[in-house]
Amino acid sequence: MYITFLAGKMSYDLASVEPLGPYLAKELEDRIMALTERDGLKDPRNAEQLWFGLGHVRYTWDSTVLRSLFSRTLQDMGTWDDLKSLTQTCERIAILAERYGIKLHQKQRERITEVMLAAVPVADPADLAIAVEGLTFTAKKLGLSLPPAAIKYLHNCVLTMPQRQGRQRATTALAHTLYDITRLGYQPTAAEAAAWAQRLLDTLPQNGGASSQDDQSWVFLALSSCRNYTPAPDMKVRLKALAEGLPRGCSPGIASRTLIACNNWGVTLGPGVAESLQGRYKR
Repeated sequence: MYITFLAGKMSYDLASVEPLGPYLAKELEDRIMALTERDGLKDPRNAEQLWFGLGHVRYTWDSTVLRSLFSRTLQDMGTWDDLKSLTQTCERIAILAERYGIKLHQKQRERITEVMLAAVPVADPADLAIAVEGLTFTAKKLGLSLPPAAIKYLHNCVLTMPQRQGRQRATTALAHTLYDITRLGYQPTAAEAAAWAQRLLDTLPQNGGASSQDDQSWVFLALSSCRNYTPAPDMKVRLKALAEGLPRGCSPGIASRTLIACNNWGVTLGPGVAESLQGRYKR
């Protein structure tokens, strides 16, 4: 598992850069299958490293191998007691399932839901607050059905946690988490939404450029998805300025998030702006 992890860390491109890439990849697949068949994935750190490597090595893995590894991972993850490894493994499974067009069947989704829900109430609140981003991302990507009480608990946990120091793009991560929470069905109260707004806006970078536009688009999308939040007039002015100031070559993600936020808040844009953003819409 560690070799796969290292290859992922180094972002090996087995398909085109490594001379023996396809051969090495097949050897890796065969070795992984043999090891997991013999030993399973009872150690959560092994599973975390395995799925990290599979997700970051630039190679098209055999979908049959991935399906088998999905099943073996889900079989053993109920015994894990490492929330970080559980969260990151589930997140990578969700990403790879989407990337390869693999649809997990109902029992597999129920298994992941069961394991996640069992881990939440016994987790240390500080650890859980860090894990919420990955848990909600997984739930949304895989279409998991979480009980309303569990979603609210995760929401409260991340809202009240101290700001993580040293993390890059921390505001974007928080906004993304809030957006996923609303899409999972929980709507923050007016007071909670106001607390979110203060937290996100106070830490929103003002350095300009594409990264700032990306940060702003996530913050405005998340806040505009809170139906109990009423933006101040200056907030709409800021959103309008963002939308009308985006370059024609901005990413589809920034364009779509900004346009959705404008629609949610009823922001009227200048002539041709909405059409330009719509043309780059990320569907």
